Amino acid sequence: MAKQAGEWMIDEMAAPAESAGSTSIFQQAWWVEAAAGPALEWAEVRWSGQVVASLPFIRVRSMGFTLLAMPPYTRTLGPVLTLPESKPARRLRNMHDAIRDLVAVMPKHDRFQAMLGPDDPTAFSLALSGCSLGQNFTFRMPAMWDADQHWSEMDQKTRNLIRTASKELEVRRADEIEAVLELSERERGAEDRSDFSTLRRLATAARSRGQIATLTAHQEGGEVVAAAAVIWDRRVMYFWQSIRDSSVPRSGANSLLVWEAMLLASRKGLIFDIDGYHSLSAARFVSRFGMDLAVRTSVLHMSRRGRMMQAAGRLVGRGGGFGVQPIAETVPEQ
Repeated sequence: MAKQAGEWMIDEMAAPAESAGSTSIFQQAWWVEAAAGPALEWAEVRWSGQVVASLPFIRVRSMGFTLLAMPPYTRTLGPVLTLPESKPARRLRNMHDAIRDLVAVMPKHDRFQAMLGPDDPTAFSLALSGCSLGQNFTFRMPAMWDADQHWSEMDQKTRNLIRTASKELEVRRADEIEAVLELSERERGAEDRSDFSTLRRLATAARSRGQIATLTAHQEGGEVVAAAAVIWDRRVMYFWQSIRDSSVPRSGANSLLVWEAMLLASRKGLIFDIDGYHSLSAARFVSRFGMDLAVRTSVLHMSRRGRMMQAAGRLVGRGGGFGVQPIAETVPEQ
């Protein structure tokens, strides 16, 4: 197929066609539109008039530098490919060419950073196109697993926490995010830097598609002591946002919600993704649930000026990837 030069497009109202069955929730047009609002931009590559690769992003200017970032609350984001059908070897060459063209048509920037999901096939092509790659991690459970067997093989301390919490707390399920936001505001007060309007916009969009649930842990009087929002696409459920009341001495609430989310994903026939972690203590906590370790590939592309400024210590990226803004990390039980 003859190829045309890649086209640079900025049009938040004209999102590219997507293959919902093969893209994550974070790559779908409705998600990035809700996350970024009017700041959303798209890079596109067209061959013979057809979009073959696209990538949404937001443009951030800071201290004279131009940063291309993932939209807020978007955990992973890689190129969306709609390549022509071909044999495997030819498809790989097409992928390399499409990603090369995509990197070439990105607007001028000092730094671009993204995080690819564990199933994203574009990492090698991005490396060939001049991007630097790194590794981050998450934990996953397969769509089909035996809950009784997994329970018996899980860390004993974690089992004890869940068992005790299940006797003392009631877990309720809803399809909105208000319980998470209310507990976050109560817990963190003036220090809470969460963008509630964006979170509500995302939750509303996900709710209209039946792709969100909130799990809340209530003590005997009905007060919420922990809350978590999970979202999902056709393959994966993500433990997206979580918060707990640190003033309540009760242990096990977070562990109970993680376990309940794992069971919910299994009932829906979905892979469960703990959605990464943001500290060593959180990593130790989530590792005790017996899930499989999965790699998230970080992608970095910088201009010469960006590399020079980073070497001088003056260009600082947002930890873990642009746009990753958790309300609060999944913290260990106290």
